[in-house]
Amino acid sequence: MPAKRPAARTLVLLAAVVLAVAFWGWLAFSPRDDVALGSEPPGLRALCSRCHGWTGPELLPRSAWRAKIEKMFDIGNAGGAWLDGVGLEAAVAWYEQQAPEL
Repeated sequence: MPAKRPAARTLVLLAAVVLAVAFWGWLAFSPRDDVALGSEPPGLRALCSRCHGWTGPELLPRSAWRAKIEKMFDIGNAGGAWLDGVGLEAAVAWYEQQAPEL
């Protein structure tokens, strides 16, 4: 029976590593609360998060957001109208208002 002890320790260590990695992934990819929300258009965060993690306006300079959002709307709308009433102009205006001017 002493041979079972190392296997149990290995199993406990493996479980601890798996839990640690899962927790780190949850922290790394959970929505950020520190993004300035201002008057964020309703549904914008949910819409953007369908394809990628939430990207706050501080990521790009103000001048880059229009082209980036137009591209994302084109990609999202390619498979059908699933934009859930989020308007392109409202999204662009919010990102440009919140983004840094570089």
